[in-house]
Amino acid sequence: MIFWRKWTFALSIISLCCGLSLASEIQYDYLKETTIPSGIGLSRLENPAAVNWDRFSLDIFRCEKPGFNWQSNQFGISLPLFPFRTALNVNYDVFDNLNKTSVNNDSDGTFKVDSQFNHIKSGAILTVGDNLFSSELYCGVNSKFYYQKIIDKTAVGYGFDFGLVYKINPELFAGFSYNDIGGSSIVWGDQVKDTIPANYLYNLAYANDNFNINYIYSGLDNQSYIKSSLVIYNFITTSLTVPLNNIFESKAALNVKLNGLNIGYQVDFNELYGQNSQLSLSMTLGDIL
Repeated sequence: MIFWRKWTFALSIISLCCGLSLASEIQYDYLKETTIPSGIGLSRLENPAAVNWDRFSLDIFRCEKPGFNWQSNQFGISLPLFPFRTALNVNYDVFDNLNKTSVNNDSDGTFKVDSQFNHIKSGAILTVGDNLFSSELYCGVNSKFYYQKIIDKTAVGYGFDFGLVYKINPELFAGFSYNDIGGSSIVWGDQVKDTIPANYLYNLAYANDNFNINYIYSGLDNQSYIKSSLVIYNFITTSLTVPLNNIFESKAALNVKLNGLNIGYQVDFNELYGQNSQLSLSMTLGDIL
């Protein structure tokens, strides 16, 4: 186990230095959780049954990408209530000062900037989880709401996920989730419809208080990847995601927690935008209350 911890930490640092990232994300991935995943290393968006390992938390999150007019604001609360565990995440992303362009009439196909506009991406995820039939089998359900606005065009959509996690022993878990059941529709005001296709994921996880590693297979794009995180000195967390189809598209992050205040740094590489980094600041009031 010491070997695995050292290996994970070393790869995290290497990835941070090299600036690599996982780039296989769908158009509406802005609902993807930016807070630290659950105790077994899965986010509730990957498998809603992960909510069963959440402890009480109340998070206020803000993130920016240097060099881009992009801001992400998030509020999250997780309540380990009886008989159900419940979590809510609300996300509000803004892309500022985007250029609206048109072709110059007196030129050979060059463009001119007519005006600037903002692109708003927002949404919410409500997750409910509980044991199912036995104390080793856990289930969870996501209800997702999507909202976008570009100039005077708005879009609204809904989606649902269902997940199961089976606890093989106290540190070994196997899971399955069916996400965006039947395909989630995003309808614009002019009735133009976008669809997020249904997807299923399998995962196998090893997790304890300080270390977790997950193998995850996504059926939508026939891709598999490994996620891992390691807690160092109780207040530093490193995380790493490696797609096995292309290890050169990995991402890594470093999070420092100081009395409920979390400072995060992530580097990633996206084929559309090129290499970039991400800074975040959040407060976990659950650690203070």
